[in-house]
Amino acid sequence: MSSDGLSKSDRRAVLVFYVLACAWSWPFFWWQLTDPASWDVWRLPAEVKECFVQWGPGLAAIAVYYLFPHLRPRFLSLAGSSWKRSLVCFLAPILLLWIGVIARGQPGWLRVPSDLALAGFACLGEELGWRGFLQGALRPIGSVRSVLLLALMWTMWHFNPTRDGLVSHLEVLLPVTVVMSFFLAFLTERTGSILLAATVHEWLDIGAGVSDYRRWVALAAVPLWLWAAWKWPKGAHRG
Repeated sequence: MSSDGLSKSDRRAVLVFYVLACAWSWPFFWWQLTDPASWDVWRLPAEVKECFVQWGPGLAAIAVYYLFPHLRPRFLSLAGSSWKRSLVCFLAPILLLWIGVIARGQPGWLRVPSDLALAGFACLGEELGWRGFLQGALRPIGSVRSVLLLALMWTMWHFNPTRDGLVSHLEVLLPVTVVMSFFLAFLTERTGSILLAATVHEWLDIGAGVSDYRRWVALAAVPLWLWAAWKWPKGAHRG
């Protein structure tokens, strides 16, 4: 890690954050990878199990918030300067997908809002760490370098210990996280909203992981997010 622009205390905080984030999440990644049958029979909804995986960075950020109080001004807040816009950005794609599911007469439509809200909560665990803390903590090394370093750390957090798996893992995931990191950095620097970052993260995951109409919902939400960020009210959003 480049230390240019980071104090010794800053570097220590980043290291503590990353060690704690990996220490929490890697055992769950390991479980998923090495014993998927056992993971699948763990009798919890899939979205709840993902919360256990994805909240490593969030829990680490909460710990760092109390362990290194001098960094608190660099933390982003949950909704930035507008709770109203944060909630609209979060709820609009959920509502759009829910209407589509009902119109298509698909079973299980009653669970759609709660499942998507829970998936958003899982992504909030990641974004509380990556954008909420780490993006601001790395800001002294420069905007481009900080985003690239964050993307690398984010990629390596997605645990994959096998040699072949690690190579393909990096080849595919690193470019994706670099693009996502720059996009999310743009949105959060304008809005200060961790909730917006979690929303975009969730729907980009959905759009990349499926080939049905949910991808179109994710694409339809992009102009809303960009417009909301452009029109976002200025105001204090850190800490």
